[in-house]
Amino acid sequence: MRILLVITELDEGGAENALVEVARGLQAAGDAVEVVALFHGETPPAERLRASRIPVTDLHFRAWSGPAALIRLRNVVRRFRPDLVHSWLFHANFAARLMAPRSVPLVCGLRVVEPRRLHIRLDRLMRRRAACTVCVSNAVAEFAIERLGLPRDRVRVIGNGVRPPPPPLPVRDRNELRGLTVARVTPQKGLDILVAALARLPADLEWRWRVAGAVPDPAYARRLQRVAESAGIAERIEWLGAVPREHLAAMYAEANLFVLPSRWEGQPNALLEALAWRLPAVASAVDGTRDLDREAPGCFELTPLEDAAALAAAVVRVFDDRRFIENRAERIERLLANHTWEAVCRAYRELYREILGR
Repeated sequence: MRILLVITELDEGGAENALVEVARGLQAAGDAVEVVALFHGETPPAERLRASRIPVTDLHFRAWSGPAALIRLRNVVRRFRPDLVHSWLFHANFAARLMAPRSVPLVCGLRVVEPRRLHIRLDRLMRRRAACTVCVSNAVAEFAIERLGLPRDRVRVIGNGVRPPPPPLPVRDRNELRGLTVARVTPQKGLDILVAALARLPADLEWRWRVAGAVPDPAYARRLQRVAESAGIAERIEWLGAVPREHLAAMYAEANLFVLPSRWEGQPNALLEALAWRLPAVASAVDGTRDLDREAPGCFELTPLEDAAALAAAVVRVFDDRRFIENRAERIERLLANHTWEAVCRAYRELYREILGR
């Protein structure tokens, strides 16, 4: 098969990492693969693709150059002549629906329960263009059916995968709380809730926190810093910005608690990675995390949405539980067994073959 993967951007992130893993898996299975990014196509994820000899085209999409970038996308499709186009994330879905020829089957990827009304309206307007919409979780699939009006038989659920860390797993120092959050610095990820929770931690608790993630919203990042300074905790929080994936391993190994306080999620890769590192984890009870909890209940602690006090209490409770991971080992193993990249790639190839065989 000849598969063209189109994504909005290729910064470090969950969807972007998933695309890299799927592209490599398709290539390893003998398929011809190319990747197009609307913008940010000269990044570490793009370099990982190129190192695997998977071509990446950056369309350099900007608001003032949108039509020209869309024409470049059409030209890539004509040159590569794919059997199937698979787009990832809202803007790439929109561009692919406009520019992929009707003769080429289109698969669109839906990775969150989208809260933005304009995005919902545009998705509804163009929903018939895709042969199938792949949803990252059951919650996202129900959203696609109920809110976007997609026929159930044109919706498929294929979740995220995770790679196990190399053995042996780290022995974690428990003398102080060393927290980690891996997330883009945007309101979606609820980092303002995290800062408010950290300000509520007991005065006698020794702690420090790392936040690893790109900063697409500098104004929000500055606001977080001001809140942390006013609470007297700014020196305890290290804002690392975008971190290459090869450096994340050391952070998962050094931390002894992981927190993801998102306002919405499809299926968070970072939470799965934290569990793969056997890192005690706390996450807000949004659609994607509740779905993971239903698969294997109790692998991590769930807290109410946008509740800083509850989050602070959960952080203390989980950190104080020295047997948190040991008591959940079997459940975590069961959850991770359902989320391997090998299984994810097989599911995508089976879907592509099914669509091409219609």
